[in-house]
Amino acid sequence: THVSSASVSLKQRLPPKSWDSHMHVVEPERFPVSPTAVYKPTAHTLPEALAFESDLGVENLVFVQPSVYGTDNSCLLDALRKLGPSRGRGIVVVDPGTVEPDTLNGWHTLGVRGLRINLQSVGKVMDKNELEETLLQHAELARPLDWIIEIYLPLRMISMVESILPRLGVRICIDHFGSPELASWDVDGPAFNPYALQGFSSLISLLRAGKT
Repeated sequence: THVSSASVSLKQRLPPKSWDSHMHVVEPERFPVSPTAVYKPTAHTLPEALAFESDLGVENLVFVQPSVYGTDNSCLLDALRKLGPSRGRGIVVVDPGTVEPDTLNGWHTLGVRGLRINLQSVGKVMDKNELEETLLQHAELARPLDWIIEIYLPLRMISMVESILPRLGVRICIDHFGSPELASWDVDGPAFNPYALQGFSSLISLLRAGKT
């Protein structure tokens, strides 16, 4: 008998041992948010995250550092310690000019596997030279550990990433589907062409090249 996918729960459809590749844990009571945070977050604790994932049949989580904590990864690392490296991974935010290699090595043992550069959440604008310099600094840290660099930036900036990627020597992850700005587009209309979006061609080229 043919059963439509809509009538089968997500828990039944997901493969065993699936990962949620992007989860935030925020506990403002225990880990105060940065004074420069651009929004005031509500609490999202590890037990709440695990209950949510359990309902979906997901056992494994990648914790991603949210903008509200800046370069203080304490909340993420606490969650990672509790979950353990067999089920948890982490993507942290650092100041590449001050972070110590020994610190990164310790985090690697906990399950950290990447560095995040977040321009989108904080509305930060960089020109091509600034972005390239930032990516190169982060790549120097990520390369010895075989970590990724996770980038959250507007789609129109993806072409800048495409030009520098061959020099980085690391894999990258692009957050939030590349952050296309779709408010002024009729995305369901027959004339919608994603290649008309600035940066979309670069995003496709990066994906085809196999390091993104």
